[in-house]
Order: sequence, then structure tokens, then C-alpha cells
Amino acid sequence: MEIINLYHYLDMFSNVLSYGHRLGYSFDVLEKRISKHRKFLAIELDNNSPDLYLDRSDVLKEIFFDSPKPVDELIRYNECEWVADMYLHLQAETGFTFELLFLYIPLEKAYEMFPIYHEMDFSQSSNYLFQLIEKTTPLELLIKKKSVSGTELSKIIKVPYATIMSIKNQSRDIRNLNALTMLKMTTFFNVRAETLLAINVNDLTKS
Repeated sequence: MEIINLYHYLDMFSNVLSYGHRLGYSFDVLEKRISKHRKFLAIELDNNSPDLYLDRSDVLKEIFFDSPKPVDELIRYNECEWVADMYLHLQAETGFTFELLFLYIPLEKAYEMFPIYHEMDFSQSSNYLFQLIEKTTPLELLIKKKSVSGTELSKIIKVPYATIMSIKNQSRDIRNLNALTMLKMTTFFNVRAETLLAINVNDLTKS
């Protein structure tokens, strides 16, 4: 995605975060609904489809379908706008799904970054993301988030423990897994295959 296109989406993304913040939606709920919403999936593809420019009020109503109050436009919070802008820049630069970006930099962490990073160039946020990627894999983060051990995961999804550990420890490229094993993992963690397959750590760290 070209950086110039980011501003087509920033207003909508900022409104979603501001509305969620205003009404007290949890970070976990916001991450799940944003990463699975058709507008954000379209942004990831960025095919300049007319669907990308649908009325942002429709997006709010769809994401906050269970809101106890009528959904309307809000004055955006500065930190919400910055957080939205950061994720859009990271997505444009890496091509990662929002689901994967939230895995590495959860919304809660992004808001904690605001006081330190908001006056810096977004390249600092990119550097921070790549430092995290060098240290851990998506699978390792998912295992931690799910609060299961490698042994427990092996038993639950019926995949050899050695296979799980080799991916977790980056000694094996997850893209070499067979389709059935990948399906078991994405189903258990409730994530898209693109989220697990996006990162080739060696390629990223050499670029």
C-alpha cells in the first residue's frame, strides 16, 4: 500500500478506536473486531475497491453492533489518531495483517507507546516492530496468549511436539508445514493462515 493512501483510511480507523475508547470496549474485543471486519481486510488487500470508501458510520455500526448507546461520529482523541496512523503505516510497510500487528504490538501497548513515540518519525515504530520479530515468532506469541505449553498444544491439535518447537524456535519455516497441520493451528488459535505465514524472519532481518 502506498503511504499516500493511508489518509483515505485514517479517519475511519481513528473513529473506531475513539469510539471504542469512549465506551470502554476492551482492547481484546477491539483487536478481534477490527482484524476481522471487511473494511480492514480490504485495506490489507488495498485493491482500491469502492468498498474501501464506504461510509465510516456504517463501519462504526457494524463493529459496535452491541453498543448500549447510538453509534455516531465522535471528536477523535489524539492518542487514538496516532495509534491508528501507526498501525496503518506498519501495515503499509510490512503487508502484515492487522491481526498479526496486534499480536506483536497489542493495542494496550500501542497506547503506552504514544507519550514516547508520537513526536518521532514512524520509522521508530517500524524499528521497534522488527526488534520484536527478531526475538519471537507469531506461534510463540500465540502460545503465550493462549496460556498453553508446547506439550499441551501438541496433545490438543495432535501435532508432534518437535514440529511445534522447531517452528516456535525459528529453526523451521512455518511455510513448509502441510495444509492439515496449518489448519489445526489456525483453528485452535482462531487466526487466519495469513497471520501465521506472513513472516519469514530471516528475510526481514536481512532487509
